[in-house]
Amino acid sequence: MGIMENAVVLLCKRGDVSCGVLLERTLSFQSLMTKLFAKWKDLTEGSFFLSYSFAGHPKCLLESDENLCVLYALTLSSRTECVDVAIKDLVDTNSVGTQVDLLPSFSGNNKSKVLKSAGWCNAIVGVGQVFLDGAVGFRDALSMYSLFHGFKYVYAKNDAQTVTLFVWKGIHQRNVIGL
Repeated sequence: MGIMENAVVLLCKRGDVSCGVLLERTLSFQSLMTKLFAKWKDLTEGSFFLSYSFAGHPKCLLESDENLCVLYALTLSSRTECVDVAIKDLVDTNSVGTQVDLLPSFSGNNKSKVLKSAGWCNAIVGVGQVFLDGAVGFRDALSMYSLFHGFKYVYAKNDAQTVTLFVWKGIHQRNVIGL
């Protein structure tokens, strides 16, 4: 048996290309990322997320060592030998590595009278803008800005320098990278 004993194959799929990764008890999330980065050279940290389906749970996130341990335990208890892992890009793969300023497509659409007390309606002016309160200031400005301009958003990934999120206006999904 050797190396395959208590091991599971993760079939990591991005688009129409799959890559097999051996899931063993000792595999760390960082090691998994390193293997995926070696397979897909255009993948960068924070530009995608991983999910898998398991026994009635269609989208389980895979984003930490703890998630890998849970997945490993689930496969052992159910005697599963192979798990499909979806790699979902957070941005258009044709423009990975570039930032797109989508703010002009949202601002200027609200023609109602703006009150002087509503200075927050222009609190966000573009990609790369720096906020004095950092990520906290950006999140506060974004919540008020989105109310005024009528769009919804979900945070995708944060780090010390960048906040990435999904933005929806109507039925169109868009991505914005700010802070």
